[in-house]
Amino acid sequence: MLSNSNKNTATFLIVAACIPIMVFGFLMLSSPYALAAGVSGSEAVAKKAIGIVVTVIKLIGGIVGVILIIQGAMKYAMAHANDNGPEQTKAITTLAAGAALIIFALIVLDLLDIPGLITGITDAVK
Repeated sequence: MLSNSNKNTATFLIVAACIPIMVFGFLMLSSPYALAAGVSGSEAVAKKAIGIVVTVIKLIGGIVGVILIIQGAMKYAMAHANDNGPEQTKAITTLAAGAALIIFALIVLDLLDIPGLITGITDAVK
């Protein structure tokens, strides 16, 4: 059986592994719009659809990151009050995971022009 802290860590790892799957799943769902680039005006529709998907992913990632930071701060405060070193380390890990998720969701996805990348790939394939 898993201890309570190991269950929390396993749950966090499962959620963290699902985020890239969501990103690529949403992009795969929206890629038929990008593949229909031969139709007049469809490239603008494709970029807009993919942009909406990326915006939703950024919103979800940012919210989950903030929740992880709040959870980590509360865990750290409780562990610090009880002088529990291992729990402090786990809380810092949760804080770092929340910060990394926010950085990925809000900064990395802003730097990448995903709609442009997908339409560029489909143009190169044609």
